[in-house]
Amino acid sequence: MIPTDQSGNRRHAGDHSDSSSLIHAIGRDNSISALIRSSRSDYGSLASLNRSFRELIRCGELYRLRRKKGVVEHWVYFSCQLLGWEAFDPISRRWMRLPTTTSDECFMFSDKESLAVGTELLVFGKIFSALFIFRYSVLTNTRSFGMNMNFPRCLFGSASLGEIAILAGGCDLSGNTHRTTVCK
Repeated sequence: MIPTDQSGNRRHAGDHSDSSSLIHAIGRDNSISALIRSSRSDYGSLASLNRSFRELIRCGELYRLRRKKGVVEHWVYFSCQLLGWEAFDPISRRWMRLPTTTSDECFMFSDKESLAVGTELLVFGKIFSALFIFRYSVLTNTRSFGMNMNFPRCLFGSASLGEIAILAGGCDLSGNTHRTTVCK
């Protein structure tokens, strides 16, 4: 039997473009359940399968469901070059090169702090005479530039709790010490 779409047109047996089912044979809910348990280092490959997978991964729904189900996967981020970052998945033992940041020499050679928060890697640094944050999104595999800090600081302690960034202490561009804690 050859499947037909809603307009009555026949589809080829190999055409699984039904956006509501993802993995056609098991349905959308079971597909999502399987993807939640998959390593997120596979998400890039899965996103290239079709538009449905790409949209599911980029919208962040899988990450929200993973958090809700208690699925935790720790990655380690390394800066091995001045503007290059790599991610390491210790479970699957895979490396992933992140998109490089284009920036000025001031940022390139200044001290930088980094923090993984939710589905983002935040890199704090100095551009000209201001402190900025670069963001790398796991969802879209892209970097964005120019996010300002409410309380600009460098050389601070940091931690994250889910999607919350916690910064403590540090100093401003003049070297004055901050005694405040900032959460995002």
